[in-house]
Amino acid sequence: MGQQLREAILEIGGQMVVCAKDCEGIVCEQREGILPRCLILEDDGKSGDKFSHSLFPHTVRRCVANYLHRELEACPPTWMAIGVGREAFAALSLVCPNRFVMGVPHCTGQYANRFFDELFDGEQLLPRIMQEFQELRDVEPTGALWLTANGSDEPSFGA
Repeated sequence: MGQQLREAILEIGGQMVVCAKDCEGIVCEQREGILPRCLILEDDGKSGDKFSHSLFPHTVRRCVANYLHRELEACPPTWMAIGVGREAFAALSLVCPNRFVMGVPHCTGQYANRFFDELFDGEQLLPRIMQEFQELRDVEPTGALWLTANGSDEPSFGA
């Protein structure tokens, strides 16, 4: 399954990066150093009013229909969906009612230095985070949980 999944995801991704539908919030400006096609949600301080700060419903609907549903169909149904950033987490929570959805702060967002890096040991989630996640997933296999920082700056799960 590994090679078949890889090929399916690469094909879908290849189609996505060359999509020229010009949806609101999608940027296609390679000459300016912007990836071939991306959704930019936060102003980096250089772009002025150029970028959106939230998802556009019709853009999400189109991308979900054209790409995300196909990616999810290629993956085993027991695999969770991970939303990186609050907007992605909220969208996945609605789009994936039959999968467990976990949300994590975006590594470039407000928790980038203080929190996000503390979730990982190298390239994997910390064992205690994985254990807590698995316990929650066992109770509610199609739940949706946001991984957040509590008052002590320790990673924890929240609704």
